[in-house]
Amino acid sequence: MPKLNPKQELFCLYYATNEVGTFGNATQSYLKAYKDESSNIPTEESAAVSGFRQLRKAKILDRIKEYWKKSGLTDEEVDAHLAMIVRQSADLANKLGGIREYNKVKQRGAENVNLHLVKPLPVEQANEDLQNLFGIKETTNEQNHTG
Repeated sequence: MPKLNPKQELFCLYYATNEVGTFGNATQSYLKAYKDESSNIPTEESAAVSGFRQLRKAKILDRIKEYWKKSGLTDEEVDAHLAMIVRQSADLANKLGGIREYNKVKQRGAENVNLHLVKPLPVEQANEDLQNLFGIKETTNEQNHTG
């Protein structure tokens, strides 16, 4: 496995463990790992982008998986926690996030849906079908003004 620099190693540690409340949170993990003594603290926005980029690197993901394996984190444990989040109703934002994560893990996202689009009816045909359905007779402007 390629060697990580010390900050990358810290990022992986923070992301993969819950010792500092950063488990699974790339933004917070990046903020903790990449801040230094010289007031060079990343902004929340830049940390979100940079954390996302870190998670796209194979060597980072491999290291995170190693930490998870060492900690004994199992799919069953994660599924149990996810089920708890999805089933709770107090915080709908967390619930929605849990459902999205479940769908992503189970590959049930919109990218897997095949849409079969039907050619729409022309407006004139749709209007005629509605008029026939409801027994509406079309009137002209002349009929409306004569009395």
